[in-house]
Amino acid sequence: MVPFVHDAQTSDEVASGDEEEYTKQFEVEGQQRTIRITTMSTEEDTVLRDSYYRTARGWILCYWSRMATTLVELEHRHGIILKVMDTDTAPTCLVALDEPNERAVQLEEGRALAKKLDIPFFVVDLTALTPFQLAAPFASVLMQMEVPSPPSPHKGQGKCNVS
Repeated sequence: MVPFVHDAQTSDEVASGDEEEYTKQFEVEGQQRTIRITTMSTEEDTVLRDSYYRTARGWILCYWSRMATTLVELEHRHGIILKVMDTDTAPTCLVALDEPNERAVQLEEGRALAKKLDIPFFVVDLTALTPFQLAAPFASVLMQMEVPSPPSPHKGQGKCNVS
């Protein structure tokens, strides 16, 4: 997804070396949108990760078709996101960063995981990038964010609220 954000403006708000933040303008269904994109490696510190998960509004979960471990990890990561956000759903999509000649993971495995998680699935062919391939996952998450999600039946359970 780096080519999509490559020309975006870098934010001064991000301090971590493994985390980068960009703002990007693009068009979705005829309307100009400005989004803030924060990239985070899979090895981020748990405290930072949980804070990031609570404040983010949408997710693009990417795996590299050359490395099976990157797909396997995403089901667990999706579960953590939902748990930290205390919700049953969140605007999310799954993206295969695909190199067709060097696949260790078949696209069908990614589609199956996306179906299991009930999230959209996209393929970005790294050998033939197009602007549409790169923008489509972002547009999908933005459109999901505009649809109000039902309240979680678990929201607030097991937590102490002090006023």
